[in-house]
Amino acid sequence: MKPKLQITHRLALLALFLASPASLHAGAVADWNTITVQAVVAAARPGPTGALDVATVQAAVYDAVQAIKNR
Repeated sequence: MKPKLQITHRLALLALFLASPASLHAGAVADWNTITVQAVVAAARPGPTGALDVATVQAAVYDAVQAIKNR
């Protein structure tokens, strides 16, 4: 992958993270979001796999919250 494309992916993930509302920055859900974004940026995987990684973690967090709330 070209270095310029890697920088573009990192900037896109950073913009996505910074665009999230401030109310999301409280609690375990926001902590997992932060950890996921940092891991995806650090891994610098090729193509759109970073977005898929974030989506997978968010789905797992959603399932965990629903399990705790007994829904």
